[in-house]
Amino acid sequence: MTRKKLKKIIGKMDENDYEKFRKDFGGDDTEDELIRNYIDHPEWEPRICHILGLKTEKEKMQQATIFTGYAAVISSSIALISLIVTLITIYN
Repeated sequence: MTRKKLKKIIGKMDENDYEKFRKDFGGDDTEDELIRNYIDHPEWEPRICHILGLKTEKEKMQQATIFTGYAAVISSSIALISLIVTLITIYN
């Protein structure tokens, strides 16, 4: 999650939601302090994303890798079908 996205999400929270977030996350940081500390402590990303119900950048990359694998399987399956059709056409 980028700093800009975190700022946008926190900016949309009302006071009660932000207080709940601060209680779940811990600390007494203001919105600006939290965003600044997020930049200084990227290891906080998994915890913040978990609380906000978002995927971390690592999870997004893993999901993209899985989708790429699925696309490769589909592509190779289509290539195999094409080869079989070609061979049938040649030998008939």
